[in-house]
Amino acid sequence: MWGPSSPLDRTYQAPIEIPENRTRAFPGGQNQHRGGHEGAEVQSWRVMKEATASFLGTVTEAVRGDFFRVALDSGHSVLARPAGKLQVQHIRLAIGDRVKVEISPYDPERGRIIQRL
Repeated sequence: MWGPSSPLDRTYQAPIEIPENRTRAFPGGQNQHRGGHEGAEVQSWRVMKEATASFLGTVTEAVRGDFFRVALDSGHSVLARPAGKLQVQHIRLAIGDRVKVEISPYDPERGRIIQRL
């Protein structure tokens, strides 16, 4: 009944030791939630955000869905949508509101509204 492939026949394996010069304890940045390992230097695996530029502007038009046309103080006009934090907190935007917009370096015609002033 107890064959060689039985789970009870497995031998004990010693825990893996972490070398002192290792920089990451767990892949995927999980060490921040688990507390990490003692003696191991912990780094985040997350990639830094690309450099985004923040500008002040005024909401001039409500476009389809939850998009807004924002006239920046520099004279440009961008199509922007509210950031997730604004949506979660149910912050309403109206025409004429002063907002802070974060512009993507990949498409300067689009942005994300990160704050209502």
